[in-house]
Amino acid sequence: MQFPRGKYHKLLPKDPLKNLRLRLAILKAAQSNKVIQRGLMEMCRQDVLFFINLFAFQINPELMEKGPFISWPYQDIAILGGETEIGGQKVFQHGLLACVEDREDVRWPKSRDGGASWVVLLVIFWLCNFHDNIQAGAISRDEESVDKLGDPNSLFEKIRVIKKHLPDWMSRVTVDKKCNFQWKNGNTLNGEANVASAEVGGRLTILLIDEFGQFDKNGEMIFNFTRDVCKCRVFVFTHKDQTGM
Repeated sequence: MQFPRGKYHKLLPKDPLKNLRLRLAILKAAQSNKVIQRGLMEMCRQDVLFFINLFAFQINPELMEKGPFISWPYQDIAILGGETEIGGQKVFQHGLLACVEDREDVRWPKSRDGGASWVVLLVIFWLCNFHDNIQAGAISRDEESVDKLGDPNSLFEKIRVIKKHLPDWMSRVTVDKKCNFQWKNGNTLNGEANVASAEVGGRLTILLIDEFGQFDKNGEMIFNFTRDVCKCRVFVFTHKDQTGM
């Protein structure tokens, strides 16, 4: 499976005020215009960064702010891949989309305000909303970290923030319940706590394993059990020691 790499996002302003004004203008133009709606849906299908930077919202409880998600350059590279600098040397980084396509695991150290979990969830939402035959999963350290209604620190509440701020004609979510989202095209996102049975059945396109560094008691077991379930597991964790765990 190959996903499109559109360039429409290059037309979007990254300045927060200009970006917000453009969002409002486009939403107003598309409100009752089916032709514009279909065009925007297709542009979003072709370009994940166009979708993120024109329609996605985020919430930051620490800063008590909510607003448009405007991706940073390193987040763009994390999604699409590209040249970056590590230790003073320029290297090519394999992006998340390529890892889904090539069925490769991803290991992402999590920095403060880096938005790693948000980025993975945005890509999962984009895959489920605009593409077919996607089965996604998410695991975190406990049930409340996976899904706690009203708590934006939980993974699934972040999905609800994304869904809530989309126009009705764009969101294809048909089921929104605890630890489970379903889309009109049959795609699903299921969440589970860090338990021995987490995501050991079925097959997944992409699996987010959030805060993996805190899986002290059964991290190795989760790693081994999920290996045959999903070939693209995204391990997001806070750096604790030189092993990365």
